Amino acid sequence: MVYFWCSLLFYPSKTMQDTNHILFIMPDTSSFPSGGNEYNKRLTDSLRDSGTSVEICTIEATSGQYHDRLVIWDSLYLFDQKKTEQGTHYLLVHHLESLYPPKGWTSLDFFNQKERAQLNAFDGFITSSPYTTSYLSAANLGHKPILTITPAIDFIPKINLSLPQCPLKIILVANIIKRKGILPFLQQLSAKKANNIDIKIIGSPDFEPAYAQKCIQLGQSLNNIHFLGSLPQKEVIRLYEQSDLFISTSYMETYGMAIQEAVAHGLPLLLLDGGNVKNHLQNNNGLLCQTIETLIDHLLILSKSPMRIGELKHNALELAQIPTRTWSDAALELVTFFHKNNLPFFPSE
Repeated sequence: MVYFWCSLLFYPSKTMQDTNHILFIMPDTSSFPSGGNEYNKRLTDSLRDSGTSVEICTIEATSGQYHDRLVIWDSLYLFDQKKTEQGTHYLLVHHLESLYPPKGWTSLDFFNQKERAQLNAFDGFITSSPYTTSYLSAANLGHKPILTITPAIDFIPKINLSLPQCPLKIILVANIIKRKGILPFLQQLSAKKANNIDIKIIGSPDFEPAYAQKCIQLGQSLNNIHFLGSLPQKEVIRLYEQSDLFISTSYMETYGMAIQEAVAHGLPLLLLDGGNVKNHLQNNNGLLCQTIETLIDHLLILSKSPMRIGELKHNALELAQIPTRTWSDAALELVTFFHKNNLPFFPSE
């Protein structure tokens, strides 16, 4: 499906010559559920609220006339660009395929043969995590600026102070795709015949339908697995508030916004190591596992050990009391960076 979306957002109280101006080329943030789309919407809304003129276009709607403009491209368009030598072009890196390459490719080969030339065409990068920043920094793309703007929290979490009960209420938030590791998780969970747990899985089954159907069919054979599909944010927040433990089985997360939301709600974490995931573990608020089998072993131990899950819960609650940064903070970081680097931050006359 092709989406045509192009809007100009600005405050009329300022002249265009006095207003910071950025052109974002990105998917329609309402077209499909993803962490990248959520990030894009929150960041551009906050830039607008701060007084920055923000023009947003899909790849189909952009004119390709950039002149002296500052243009930020979503990494979803890495291989589908209408970029020219005009303007200054930054890539907003949500994900690179080399981080989780197709079958038959190594990460290094995919990066060098498929992505390097495309990335070299940009003047700089914006990433959502220290992990991605380190990945790009190590790739020898030249001395190009890299700005890290981690996601923020846009709600005030209602922290569940109650101690975990039996069965252990578990939440897993991920679209049902291979990279999220849900099928092998369910397969090994089925073999273990786990009791004392109740798992709710929230995420869209529409991206890889055949894979999602395998997951759902297997889940239906287990009494304690519930697929809820893609839900509005307020419904997901309500489920965080009712849960005892957050699980991530993803093989690769460039940031992990759902994990961040779980941390804000004071939930203990049980995570498969992959990408930026380990950076969410602080104050002994959870466990990091190298394999799905190990993750399930820890899950079974926690489901039978109220004392251990209680300790993790206590640490998670302490961490949740720390004030979180806002999307206004993120917008300010972006604006400050572009001013500091003397980038073309104003529209051409």
